[in-house]
Amino acid sequence: MFLCQSNSFLNKMNDILFLKDVIRNLAATNSPQLPLLSNLFIIASQAHIVEDSIDKFLNRGKEVIGQQMSEEIIEHFYNTTKDVFVEALSKRFFTYSLEKPHLRVSFGPVGSDPHSLDKE
Repeated sequence: MFLCQSNSFLNKMNDILFLKDVIRNLAATNSPQLPLLSNLFIIASQAHIVEDSIDKFLNRGKEVIGQQMSEEIIEHFYNTTKDVFVEALSKRFFTYSLEKPHLRVSFGPVGSDPHSLDKE
């Protein structure tokens, strides 16, 4: 799944709405073998474009998507609180760039820290 890095506000909103629907339709995971949202990968596939502000870009995406999800839906489908859900969501954003190897994220096994960057 890709989070587009468009300059258009309308395209960004379409991406957010698309991701909200995808998240609501994911099979719920929340066990020691399959942690919450471990089946979700939101990838900034053109991370090199915003490299200087990638943390700001990813944090904003996490905030906006977290705000779009209602507490009732989270409790009903994921059997958890919104705070726990948003924390799990924040770990599901990744960067990838062919041009800049240091922006390629190591996805590793489920449950490992996915935010350690590959150094090639």
